[in-house]
Formats: sequence, structure tokens, C-alpha cells
Amino acid sequence: MTSGEIGRNISEVAAGSTEIAKNITLLATAATTTANGANETKETATDLARMAGELERLVGKTARG
Repeated sequence: MTSGEIGRNISEVAAGSTEIAKNITLLATAATTTANGANETKETATDLARMAGELERLVGKTARG
């Protein structure tokens, strides 16, 4: 193996490492976005449950007169 081949191989490995690092960054961003969406969904479900309880209370109050 010549020094030129070694140099090319090192460059290819460096480029591959850079690509892997980019992909890890994209994956981390996607995971954060997913977690944020899950938290928003949980908050919305909690709000909906609270509103359903309030509606049930109001309907019961109306039905009782």
C-alpha cells in the first residue's frame, strides 16, 4: 500500500465519520421533536379530561335542575 492510498483511505474514513456525526445530530433532533410532541399531546389530553369533567359537572347540574 502506498502513502497515497493510505491518505485516500484516511480521507474516506474521515468523510464517513463526518456523515455518521451528521446522522446522529439529525437523530437527536428528531428525538427531541418527538418528545416535545408527546409532551404537547399529554398536556392536551390532560386539558381535555379536565374539560370533560367540567362538562359532566355542568350537565349533571342542569339535569338536577
